[in-house]
Amino acid sequence: MLVLLVLLLLVLGPGVASEITLELPDNAKQCFYEDIMQGTKCTLEFQVITGGHYDVGCRLEDPDVNVLHKEMKKQYDSFTFTASKNGTYKFCFSNE
Repeated sequence: MLVLLVLLLLVLGPGVASEITLELPDNAKQCFYEDIMQGTKCTLEFQVITGGHYDVGCRLEDPDVNVLHKEMKKQYDSFTFTASKNGTYKFCFSNE
C-alpha cells in the first residue's frame, strides 16, 4: 500500500489550493475531479510518502478526455498547465 500526498494549486488568487493525503492499495487506481475555468493556471504535484516501491503513475485529462500529462512509476511529480477550456479535469493515480 502506498501513501500519497497530492497537491493541486489553482492560481485563482492568493493561497488557493487543495491538498489530499490518501492511501492507494496495491494494484489500485484512484481518480479525482476538479472543475476548472479556462485560463486558470494550475499545478498538480504529488509525492509518495511511504509504501510499495515508492512509485506511482499519474494521468491528467481535460474535459474532452485528452491526456495532458502522463507519468509512470514516479515517487514525485509536478506538472503545471493552463486550462484550455472550462470543465471538469480528471486526475488519476495508479500503482497497477
